Amino acid sequence: APAPPDPARRRRRWGLSRSAVDMISGAVAGGTARVLTSPLDLIKIRHQLQFSPTRDGRKYHGILSTISTVYREEGLLGLWGGNLAATWLWITYGVVQFSAYGWLERAVERHGGPNVNKVSKYFIAGALAGMCATCATYPLDLMRTQFAAQGVPRAHDTMAAFVRHTLATQGIPGLFQGVQPALVQIVPYMGVNFALYETLRAAVKRSSEGGNEPLGAPAACGAVSGGVSKFLAYPLDTCKKRLQMQRLKPRAA
Repeated sequence: APAPPDPARRRRRWGLSRSAVDMISGAVAGGTARVLTSPLDLIKIRHQLQFSPTRDGRKYHGILSTISTVYREEGLLGLWGGNLAATWLWITYGVVQFSAYGWLERAVERHGGPNVNKVSKYFIAGALAGMCATCATYPLDLMRTQFAAQGVPRAHDTMAAFVRHTLATQGIPGLFQGVQPALVQIVPYMGVNFALYETLRAAVKRSSEGGNEPLGAPAACGAVSGGVSKFLAYPLDTCKKRLQMQRLKPRAA
């Protein structure tokens, strides 16, 4: 049987360090995922920011109904509202998160010794990497929420206009509105995400013939771990979104 590919040899061939590979992988994965899933994220934000306790008082209901409403009122591009801020957010977030995760995983391994629990290692590294990335990119996250929620007419036409308005009216703290629940949310979200992802991949490798990962296994493991962690952290994500919009008062809310 052919020998499995050696990631270290590939990195050396391209002259890249492991940290550089982590950063590039995070940027490409984050940017691609954000462009493809932006309409669904916009729908999620619009639903999270509806404050009416009754169904009749809400503007948005199901997924298809929300898509139809946004398309009718804002056009096709309305489904990608705030996508520029979101793309920059997830490219930057991916770079910081994956580079920090690789370094933190190795740091926990060094300080914990050979007997360190693998699940705990992945959880701690994932949670801390998520916190680092959240702090580094939070103003972009705030802009993403504002642009996705504002609908028409727009409160801010560009990212620069949003930053100028926020600094003039609220100062630098205004760019970090809602950061506390974001940091609380990211600990279980990214901790569970990375721990479950690495655990699932290890289980798949052990059960596979020759220890080789089947094609598509990483994507399947990522889908399961991402879905579980997002479900667990979703209430905190809703709190974060509503705190982000307290002073911004979006028309869509």
